[in-house]
Parts: sequence; structure tokens; C-alpha cells
Amino acid sequence: MIKAPIEHVRSAAGRWRTNKQAADALGINSRTFTRLCREHGIETPFARGRRERGLPVHGSTNVEVVAEGD
Repeated sequence: MIKAPIEHVRSAAGRWRTNKQAADALGINSRTFTRLCREHGIETPFARGRRERGLPVHGSTNVEVVAEGD
């Protein structure tokens, strides 16, 4: 059974810097937090940090592929 309403998960994902901090604030396991975010299309603090630094996010298709010799 989910102990945290999705609205709370969404709010914590936007408020905290790490998945663990967000999960601890909600009183749930960090793996559960990550799974809930994935299932409901919520960007995790980890993914947000990678996006803000311009790094590829797991599962994203925003990586540019350049052929060799170009």
C-alpha cells in the first residue's frame, strides 16, 4: 500500500536536492520514491540535477549521436 499521496511525492521531488532526502521527508524508502516518480511521470531530484547540468538522464532520448568522420 502506498503511504504517500502522489501530490506529496510531486511536491517533495521539487523541494529536495536528492531522492533520499525527498523519500525521508515522506517517510518512504528511496527505491519506493523513485518507483512512484517513474510510474507517475514525476522528474526525480536526481534526474533534475542531471538535466540542469546538461548530462543525459537515464531513459531519455535527448542524446545527440554524431557519425564518425563528421
